[in-house]
Amino acid sequence: MKYVYLLLFLPLIACQKEAVEVRNTVETAPFYFRLEVRDTMHEAFQPVNYGLGEIIHIYDPTYETEYTFPLICDQNLVYRGEQLVLQTGMYSGDYSYFGRETPFFGIEFALPGLQPGLMPTREAVEQFFYAGRTFEAGIGPDKANLLMRMQIDNPVMVVPSQSIYLYEPTGTLTITGVEDYTYEFQMEPKGILQGKRITCQFEGAIGRFQAGMPRDEFPLTDVAVEIQNGEAAFFVQYK
Repeated sequence: MKYVYLLLFLPLIACQKEAVEVRNTVETAPFYFRLEVRDTMHEAFQPVNYGLGEIIHIYDPTYETEYTFPLICDQNLVYRGEQLVLQTGMYSGDYSYFGRETPFFGIEFALPGLQPGLMPTREAVEQFFYAGRTFEAGIGPDKANLLMRMQIDNPVMVVPSQSIYLYEPTGTLTITGVEDYTYEFQMEPKGILQGKRITCQFEGAIGRFQAGMPRDEFPLTDVAVEIQNGEAAFFVQYK
């Protein structure tokens, strides 16, 4: 399991798209992120689905190259200012170009007692995640930060938009179920991971990262990408 202590941004790429890419996630995928998004360039909400093992195709017109890779389920530890948070979601299965430092869609939680380089304990995970718990948008013990790579513009394909980029983060995430789960991690180093499969529902908005914005930790904006009917099943590993 790969952990990083600071969210690293990758070099900018030219990925020109006029709409959020719509894909059909396999409904039987054990881990997924499904939501409806209304971006700043469109009036109607569009469905966006990310599922474990789904094949992603990204075309880079600058080099006339198409990158193809599967989505994997993973988690990282990252710093938001001085706050260490657990980041979980759907990541690129490619190490070279896109890396795995940022998810295509993910959620960050500030579990109490997180330590650099260490997974949370089973007790900590069970006390933090339970059915019926609701988190407000943002960073903190009772908050959740949504991240999403917007496939519509340069450089937002590699720099994720986030809830906390909004001057006033808005939205909620509610845990709907928690169960023990054994996950066979296919990337290097391979292994059998013990943890929890957690399901949730969410809605609200994400602060859209736009070309020209400062690429620091908190490039605040009032440009919001609206989200509705969001649901996810994600994995949290414990030691």
